[in-house]
Amino acid sequence: MFFETYNAFVHIDIKTAKFDNHSDYKGKIPIGANQTSYKIDDYGFKVNLPVEYSFEKKICLTYLINIIYDVKVDNIDIKAIILISVPNGKLSTVYKKSIIDVGKSGYSGKGFRYVFSKSPNFISLKNSSRIRIIYTSKDVEKDIYEIIGLKK
Repeated sequence: MFFETYNAFVHIDIKTAKFDNHSDYKGKIPIGANQTSYKIDDYGFKVNLPVEYSFEKKICLTYLINIIYDVKVDNIDIKAIILISVPNGKLSTVYKKSIIDVGKSGYSGKGFRYVFSKSPNFISLKNSSRIRIIYTSKDVEKDIYEIIGLKK
């Protein structure tokens, strides 16, 4: 999804992760080239979003909605829905390599894993989290922070 506000262009991507596949949600989430402006020059992955849309002079903001689910015999059981703010590419001098992990195709190619657990709060905004838990099922509610790889 993509929309414009008065001062930004906002990209929202929905990511799904099976509950038994921790590599896609426990503290990190895969991001493709069309889903971020965050780039580190030492790594060969591509990014296709600009840090700013120059024709409008508006920042590019990226959010991920991560749906963690379990497959039952006759149903899909949603365990959690998490909203994650991805740092803009202008912040690569702030977060550096600390939030980057190998992607599904290695360090070169079409993306990387954003390690949100390394910096779950905005560095420049005091007491402000990059992660918002939208929904949890009753069976994971009390352990959700541990389940998604965060300290409470």
